[in-house]
Amino acid sequence: MSDGARHNVDYLIIGGGIAGTAAAEVIRDNDERGSIAIVSKEPHELYSRVLLPKYVEGNVSREQVFLRSAENYNARNISLYAGQEVTIVDPAHQEIRTREGKTFFYKQLLIAAGGRVKPWRVQGSNSVLVSRFQTIDDADALREQLASLPAPEVVIVGGGFITLELLNALVPLRLPIRVLMSEKRYWDQFLDETGSAFLEARIEQSGVTISHQEVVTHVTLGKERRFALSTNRRNTHTTDIIAVGIGLDREIELFSGIGIEIDTGIKTDEYMETAVEGIWAAGDIAEVFHPVFGKHMCISNWSNAFLQGRAAGYNMAVRLTQTGASQPYVRIPLYAVDVLGLHIACVGDVFSKEYDGREFIARSQNGQYYEQFIMQGGKLIGAVLMNKFEDQRIIERLISEKRDVTPYLSYFKDEKINLSQALQS
Repeated sequence: MSDGARHNVDYLIIGGGIAGTAAAEVIRDNDERGSIAIVSKEPHELYSRVLLPKYVEGNVSREQVFLRSAENYNARNISLYAGQEVTIVDPAHQEIRTREGKTFFYKQLLIAAGGRVKPWRVQGSNSVLVSRFQTIDDADALREQLASLPAPEVVIVGGGFITLELLNALVPLRLPIRVLMSEKRYWDQFLDETGSAFLEARIEQSGVTISHQEVVTHVTLGKERRFALSTNRRNTHTTDIIAVGIGLDREIELFSGIGIEIDTGIKTDEYMETAVEGIWAAGDIAEVFHPVFGKHMCISNWSNAFLQGRAAGYNMAVRLTQTGASQPYVRIPLYAVDVLGLHIACVGDVFSKEYDGREFIARSQNGQYYEQFIMQGGKLIGAVLMNKFEDQRIIERLISEKRDVTPYLSYFKDEKINLSQALQS
């Protein structure tokens, strides 16, 4: 029921990205009558962040990036309120309010607000044009920059996943590109030297220059509208375009002090429900308890957000309709990306900052592939696979089963052994 600025809904979802949309659609699959509303800060229907590099490159149109239209939401009786920023969440009255003046009352609430780009706090950065790569609006702005400059030079700041996405978008355009990273090598926080070298070799073979342990200290606008980036190593890099990919911050501030437990993200149990009954979380913002690993985990990627959204939506519908049984989220974390022809899969507990008792085993063969396996207590808990896609399934299975792999450690060290065949029983 709605009277314009006030809306009463059965299921309310904060966030219109893949997690929120997946949840809404699964709710509709399991509850034909319940009212569903999505409140999204972005002024767009659902689009694919995965396709943004291809959009910037020019391989897909803007229309092809969008996954849902207004007609799609209407056909499933899902109300989308785009361009609405939530400013107040009041669990005691099951109410939220937006900056634009709308009030929503709910029975079940899903928080799928995702994240925002980390601020780049560098002297002079506020007075120059800096490209980010999180939203379709960011992609539009980058395309406009590229179109306005003949053969522009690009400097990318950062050495993470967003930088890889930027490289996927820009390398095919055959532009001069330099990557400035503060780390001594790519992904040095979880790869050994061989793994970093394997990844960097593919990047550099594409004509990209990588500068390690180089931090931008200030930026100025120089001659002919070119930017000058000064670094801690007393270097100055001039460029036409500055693109920054230094990660995301989860938008958790709004939800503090309302009874929800917050650490790195919003903590939930294995069913995606928070400490406040009837409030759930999914996607980048969620820190979900994972039964296989016995701890809470933040897993920030598109496929995980989709699967968590579906899990949360199902459990919300089960709760409200009182039909069926809730299902725990037990999917093994997976982040897979193709970078300049190199397939990378990070499986399991790869990005944890807890290193107690961990053992790392790596193997590679003639520059064709690289694998790193993460062991703890005789069990496999994670792996990084580069150009070894065929091992993904057996890795996921070993992690899920919590199998003691101590008798097979030699298999993980020998590059000649086919893991899928040797460990399939």
